[in-house]
Amino acid sequence: MRDFLIRPIRYQAVAKYLSKILIILAVLQLAPIAVSVIHREFTLTSIYLVTSLLIATIGYWGDKKLPEVDLDIKEALVLASFIYFVLSLIMATIWWFAGLPFLDALFEAMSAATTTGLSTLPLETLSRTMLFTRSFVQWIGGLSIVVLTISVLIGPGTTAYRLFAVSIGETKVSPSAIKATKILWRAYAIVTVTCMLAFYLSGMDMFQAVCQAMATISTGGFATEHTSFAAFSPTAIVLCSIFMIAGATNLDMFHPFKKVPLNIFRDVQWRILLLCTVAFTLVFFLGMVETYPWKEALYKSIFQTVSAQSTAGFSTMDFAQAPALSKLSAIISMSIGGSIGSTAGGVKIYRLIIFIKLLHILVIRIHQPKEVITHLRVKNIALSREEIEAAIVSISLFVLTVLVSVTFFVAAGHDFLDSLFEVVSATGTVGLSTGVCSPGLAAHLKMIFFLICGWDGSKYSPSLFLFIPARG
Repeated sequence: MRDFLIRPIRYQAVAKYLSKILIILAVLQLAPIAVSVIHREFTLTSIYLVTSLLIATIGYWGDKKLPEVDLDIKEALVLASFIYFVLSLIMATIWWFAGLPFLDALFEAMSAATTTGLSTLPLETLSRTMLFTRSFVQWIGGLSIVVLTISVLIGPGTTAYRLFAVSIGETKVSPSAIKATKILWRAYAIVTVTCMLAFYLSGMDMFQAVCQAMATISTGGFATEHTSFAAFSPTAIVLCSIFMIAGATNLDMFHPFKKVPLNIFRDVQWRILLLCTVAFTLVFFLGMVETYPWKEALYKSIFQTVSAQSTAGFSTMDFAQAPALSKLSAIISMSIGGSIGSTAGGVKIYRLIIFIKLLHILVIRIHQPKEVITHLRVKNIALSREEIEAAIVSISLFVLTVLVSVTFFVAAGHDFLDSLFEVVSATGTVGLSTGVCSPGLAAHLKMIFFLICGWDGSKYSPSLFLFIPARG
């Protein structure tokens, strides 16, 4: 660990792989370009084209000029974190040229890239291309643009393995990082297309179905309507609940060559995901039933708890009017999140399992002789000290980020519970809101949201840079 901290970052190595990612980002701009042409928004077409050519040129030049080297784990961490800022700056610049205030455009872009889903923009002012791009950026950010780059432009080796590890986390998909990325992207694409078709058959038009499917499977939560999923049919709402759970499930479970039902029910994370969803739905319902008829309360409780637990962030109600108990239930759900290897945010169920097992071991050791050695096991596999430390650090950073951020919002005069709800929503990359996040929010609070919505157990916090010195 000491060597890890004092070894200097090789900026040329980071720039080399950042150049490769820029090439992929340039190619991905073809999707919003096509949408802008279809909807005859030719001003946006020209902006996207110029931007795409510029970042492609920079990426190609950097890839050719910089030497080919393997990244160490610290450099992979920096790259995986930094790419969210780069993607956000690119999209914010495009939207700024399209007429949005730069701070709002930057906030919206970071919210999309990190699949947070909070917004300060009135949807009725956004063009079809911008609505599509928000969901599209969430979709590519959901599984990580780094993972896509590994599967396309990076060959087998140490760098691919390390980038995969810091981007996806502790999930074991395949011994080969290249093969693992292809498996995950294949599963991701299959589930997304299935969701899109289901939404289309439920009554959405094709544009809505495409945008909502990308935002659902990425557990991003950007909606095309200002009332979120309340604007769609009951069938669409039920289907959305199912696919939000799918988005919070380890994507390896959807590998087309595996027996999906058998794998899912054997996965301890998925069982706990369902258990948490049921338990917090009940708590949410106990709060709602005091205000709403029991049928409506149950209906809203199920969807909102699934949305919070999966960190998708869709809504069928105004959370500003939700009872305090329901808000508290959603806060806990958003904090926990989904499975490692999924697109969900939060601290992740796998890390919560490690924390609870570690706490249990520490308690029973009080009554055991010091000579007794107790191993922490998950799925009958003994975890290394490094794995345990990584989980505890992630949870600790999450809690610390929330506590510090809430202080600023309460100091600005916002209600404590609403502030806690909003900060956890941003930190857990959820996107549900009680109304604190709005166009009129103070600029310094928008910047806090901008910084903390980059936090995620698998995407890594911007604050991580504070613990990684650039020079020894």
